[in-house]
Amino acid sequence: MIYQLNKVSHHFFPELSDWLGEVKDHRIDNCCKYSMSNLLTQVIHMFQVQGSTRNNMNQLRKDGSYFKDNFEALHGDMQLAHFDTVNNVIKTVDAGDLILVLGKMINALIRSKVINPAEGYYHIVMDATGVASYHTPPLDGALSKKKIIQLLIMPVY
Repeated sequence: MIYQLNKVSHHFFPELSDWLGEVKDHRIDNCCKYSMSNLLTQVIHMFQVQGSTRNNMNQLRKDGSYFKDNFEALHGDMQLAHFDTVNNVIKTVDAGDLILVLGKMINALIRSKVINPAEGYYHIVMDATGVASYHTPPLDGALSKKKIIQLLIMPVY
């Protein structure tokens, strides 16, 4: 399944790694072992394998080389970093930079005619209902954060 998702991703977004690499990196240059593209690809991979927590992903990483070898085989020259490292970097990423990557992905789908216009506009729907989920409702007064991403509907020219 993951191989198929990765194959589809590379087919429609061959430049995704480059786009992820353009996300602003707030780390000190000479202290970085993993590229921004590498770490963001790990985040995508975590969602693809339905990794529930960083701890779960670190356990998979530690329980032998199978998971690590698969990640590195699927993603070329990338290496699997500890997911705490991934988290520390992701916390510093500006959401606007990721929205730019999303825009490039949508433009690639439009150019390749995967998304067709209807009534003169491209209608793009995103489902982000699974971004945060709870087995039980969160406690009243618990800290939470809402982000609303607004996409513009682009007219056809």
